[in-house]
Amino acid sequence: TLPMIWDTHHTWKLAGETPQESWDNIGKLVRHLHVKDSVSRPSDRHPHTYVHLGEGEFPFKELFAVLASGGYRGVVAIEWEKLWHPYLDPIEEALGRAKANGFF
Repeated sequence: TLPMIWDTHHTWKLAGETPQESWDNIGKLVRHLHVKDSVSRPSDRHPHTYVHLGEGEFPFKELFAVLASGGYRGVVAIEWEKLWHPYLDPIEEALGRAKANGFF
């Protein structure tokens, strides 16, 4: 079985799974995961709008508790899709806000 990337926002927002449900289903395969945040307000491309980490509705506390209890030691990457969502701030601002919001 091959390792996988987990896009935590997709399983939560699109599939309606909690982080625990997703982890229970795929956790033993995950070696890299993507995080992003959103609010339930339509954007040009989606029924939601991406926002800075910690400023939306994504259940980060639950996600990080699940990862800690599952012994996750892989990569956690901020997925900042400005190319596809031009309304997003520059990555430098996104990283500064993520740091201010306690992500690293």
